[in-house]
Amino acid sequence: MKWIILVLSCLAFIGCAPKRDLTRDDWLQMSSRTFPNTTTEQVYKTAEKVLRLSDPNDVTFSHSENKMVGSRKINVFAVLAAITGRYDFIITAHQDSKTVVVKLDVSSEMQNFLGPVVRGEWPYRETYDAYFGRMEALLYGKPWRICEELGKIAESDTTLEPLCIFADDNIPVGIKLSEQSAQIIVNKKAE
Repeated sequence: MKWIILVLSCLAFIGCAPKRDLTRDDWLQMSSRTFPNTTTEQVYKTAEKVLRLSDPNDVTFSHSENKMVGSRKINVFAVLAAITGRYDFIITAHQDSKTVVVKLDVSSEMQNFLGPVVRGEWPYRETYDAYFGRMEALLYGKPWRICEELGKIAESDTTLEPLCIFADDNIPVGIKLSEQSAQIIVNKKAE
């Protein structure tokens, strides 16, 4: 029950995560990655799969030639509060020889039932690192990390909201988990 109240409070007031002032270089480092020995088509399919695994029933996609937008909607209804919103994941990719250069922009748009719409870019490295890490797991077989593990190493759980809050957090078939994620799952099954 405490968890639900905490989450509702964070969503209602948007801003529980520590605020960060980022320079242009910080933004570019955080939001850009290269994926060697792949194609833009593989990257777009992988980026879409990351979101579908996170929350298959609440994501929608739009595609253009050089961009994909994945939107993850959030609806929370409680006795004294209702919060609606979405997180947008905008991915652009271009081929540079045998490497694909990827740019990810994450933003949020939230509204509690009495308040204004709050929009903004998502300035938390944990979300970008988690998203790109999951892409690397699918493309290159690196270990997959579940949200619970990611939350334990993040500065704050709220910095992972776009990918993890109220997520199904499905694990892809045939992929290896990180040691910590595997242990978390074993411990949950033992409870």
